[in-house]
Amino acid sequence: MAETITHLPAALRKATVAIILIYWLLVKLQKDWNGLQVIRYIFIKERIELAKQLMSNPYNSISEVCFKISFNKLNYFSRALKKQRELHSVHLNNI
Repeated sequence: MAETITHLPAALRKATVAIILIYWLLVKLQKDWNGLQVIRYIFIKERIELAKQLMSNPYNSISEVCFKISFNKLNYFSRALKKQRELHSVHLNNI
């Protein structure tokens, strides 16, 4: 990292380092908050939202929904769904 920003002016170098540190702090806080990396959290959240839409159709079984949204294991899907609901309810309770 240091080699890539050494050609920048001192003030810009300090700002760049501060941004990188803030980014890593936010990544760590996110992982401490829900146990998932940011990208993984967003990816799972999007798939869970799609699963909710698919499950609103009574002709779709849970296992069909699981495999349609690319979860390879039904157990993992049910845990992700449960965890997402817990996070959502905790968030609502804090409002």
